[in-house]
Amino acid sequence: LKKMLFILRDFIPEIHDYDLLTKTIRDDVLDIWAKIKKPKEFQNAKAEDFFEIQFCTLTHAKKAVQAFQGQIAELRERFVNDQYERYLFKDFQLDKNIPINGVPQYMQQVWTQIQENKDLNLPEQKILVSAYRCSEIQNEALKLVEEKLQTLAQRVKKSDLPDFKQQCQDILKQALYHYDEEGREYATKPYQSNREELEYKLLEEFRELFKHQIHHIKEKFKKEVEQGLKPLDIRKMPIEELMGQLRTLRQTVLENFNRAVQNSIVIENKQNSVDLQDDTFDYLNKIIESHQERQLQIYISDKQTQLRRVVSQFVENAIEELKPKLEKVIDSYFREQLEKVEVEVREILEKVMELHPLFVESYIHLIREEGFKSIFETLNLKKKDLHHSLTKKFKNLFNVNEQGTQRNWKLIQEEQMQKLFQNAKDDCIKSLNEIKGFEYTRYWTPGGDTPIGEEESLAPFVLIMVEEGEYRRIQSKFLEEIDAEYAEALRKHNIKDKKGIPKGFWAILVFFMYDDILRWLHSPYMLYPLLLIVSVFGLLNAIGLGSIPNMIIRQGFNAATGKVGPQSVSYTHLRAHETPEHLVCRLLLEKKKK
Repeated sequence: LKKMLFILRDFIPEIHDYDLLTKTIRDDVLDIWAKIKKPKEFQNAKAEDFFEIQFCTLTHAKKAVQAFQGQIAELRERFVNDQYERYLFKDFQLDKNIPINGVPQYMQQVWTQIQENKDLNLPEQKILVSAYRCSEIQNEALKLVEEKLQTLAQRVKKSDLPDFKQQCQDILKQALYHYDEEGREYATKPYQSNREELEYKLLEEFRELFKHQIHHIKEKFKKEVEQGLKPLDIRKMPIEELMGQLRTLRQTVLENFNRAVQNSIVIENKQNSVDLQDDTFDYLNKIIESHQERQLQIYISDKQTQLRRVVSQFVENAIEELKPKLEKVIDSYFREQLEKVEVEVREILEKVMELHPLFVESYIHLIREEGFKSIFETLNLKKKDLHHSLTKKFKNLFNVNEQGTQRNWKLIQEEQMQKLFQNAKDDCIKSLNEIKGFEYTRYWTPGGDTPIGEEESLAPFVLIMVEEGEYRRIQSKFLEEIDAEYAEALRKHNIKDKKGIPKGFWAILVFFMYDDILRWLHSPYMLYPLLLIVSVFGLLNAIGLGSIPNMIIRQGFNAATGKVGPQSVSYTHLRAHETPEHLVCRLLLEKKKK
């Protein structure tokens, strides 16, 4: 009987059913035996008449390392130790059956017997000799072209070879010619078998060299693609022209690459060149598609920036001007600008770049999201400086007349000034109240894809421009600033006309005191204090405190003219200069009067 040993790997008794596994394998063997075609005398023979089926289990190599190593050692003993009680070849007749480790010695004896036998008339002996001799001729043919193969390998590892295909075909032709000349007289079957083996071995060598050849061709065309892509920048040319040049580049490069690959294939359908060629096609296509994707991202980014810039500027101006119905104005302008951008982008992505509608919608959604983001960021930024916008609007209404020039407060009666002040104040407070009730709503959250027109079915995302506490703070600060502005207007109104000294007098004075002025400037006791005073005045003006020097000069002038002491001022002037403590006291008094 022949012994048939099945080894069950990774066997864990707690998990696997040994009886079920062995029964399944045994049934499969018997099923195969039943289906094979047998000679007439063995038609009713059973598999058990010829084979002894045995099973051996090996545990998991990593989960039970020590147990696995012990089982492997025991299995090795069964194959090589003839003293072992479970030795597989114990009952074998060595003149008919050979253990695995005795095959090389046995075959050597057979070849020696064939070589020493001079009578080769038996067909079996002829086939054996033909096989032996054809194998020798095959080795001779390989030895004959070995040097050329080495030279070709050295060359192709350095760079691609224009004559790679011809070189390989010449080597193959030379080897096969030598084999045919020496081996065609031997038996056909071993002759053909060894010839095919020789061709296969050479083609295997060529396949390795072909990989190097393809690698160099691939790098060469990669550089060609990269060079061709460098000038293709969407910021330097229209996107229609860019896409046209990308298509032309792709077609040209792939055609040239295909030609180079075909010129490197030694024998069609004998090399695994198609897979290598397809892989490289994909590789070059990915480079071009990656560049196209980058250009698309730049285009989308530019459109996002364009929409963001115009929308942010409009929202900023609307807040500064405190336009009425602010939410409606902003939303209307945003939709108008968004529609313009969407029409242009959709035209480019669908017709020029030929993108799938789903991708087109996703990119348009990104642009739309950036527009909403710019609105919310601008609103958040401007609401922090809302009192500045209110003050700016008040100054324009109060200080500038209908002709757009500054009012001359000397020529305006105080009653008219109070009226102008009250009108400007009421207008600004009205705008502040509108801003207080302003809530900007969007009906889809960041990352959503809800198109405009389907917002009502979703929960709103709301930005409240001014909350109650912030409203009181802005109003208080605004009232302080406009009271100060009114006080400054009153001060300008109350300045008495004084006849100034004629400018010619100063010219005559400088002319006669020229020498004295120069002498003073040469004295450090005069020059340094003068430079210090000028520097301090310049610094105060630079940091926005220019009113302090004016106040000092005015107080000095009043002291010189005897106007030091209490003077009458208006209630508005007091309001403009009151401290937080004064403000609390005033509000408490006003509440008590009510």
